[in-house]
Amino acid sequence: MGRVAGMTADDTRSRLIEAASRSFAERGYDGTRIAEIAREAGLSSGAIYAHYGSKAELLLASLQARSKGEIAGLVRSEMREDLLSAVVALGSKLDLPDARDSGLLIEAIVASRRDAELRSLLVEGMEGRQHFLADLIRLAQQEREIDEGLPPEVAARFLLMVRLGAKLLGLLELPPLPHDDWERFIEQLVNVVRPDTGP
Repeated sequence: MGRVAGMTADDTRSRLIEAASRSFAERGYDGTRIAEIAREAGLSSGAIYAHYGSKAELLLASLQARSKGEIAGLVRSEMREDLLSAVVALGSKLDLPDARDSGLLIEAIVASRRDAELRSLLVEGMEGRQHFLADLIRLAQQEREIDEGLPPEVAARFLLMVRLGAKLLGLLELPPLPHDDWERFIEQLVNVVRPDTGP
């Protein structure tokens, strides 16, 4: 199939990412072929290569599209009065099942052990997210929302590790814990890095 009339480049990328996300989730990275993604998207293989240089780049784009909502939620001003309130709000949901999570990130990490290009792209993406979170933490420290003794890059890496662990355990569908207890724990954990407000 050739180019679809009336579709913009953004429309094409969106269609490709949706089809790729489904394919990677169903068949895994190694089991997914570019031609299958193109067929599912109703496009040609050439359309994929016009926007993405490889299957690894397409998987990374799929991951980035899924993670945009998390980042947007973290920085949306109406969601928070301060960064720690946003962390509490997001952390309080870590124990809840996410119907949208197909395990795409876990699949990508496993596949990256066999694909050097994918590993390089994932490392670059994760480092970018870590630096972004660390910059938010530094800003919160300047505004005296977070203890200035907290190392920003270490805290950012910890947040990434917690999120990844939540995704991994979510795929196992462990029996749920009392959600109120979980929310209370997250609040207590986050309070540890609030600045000392004593006399």
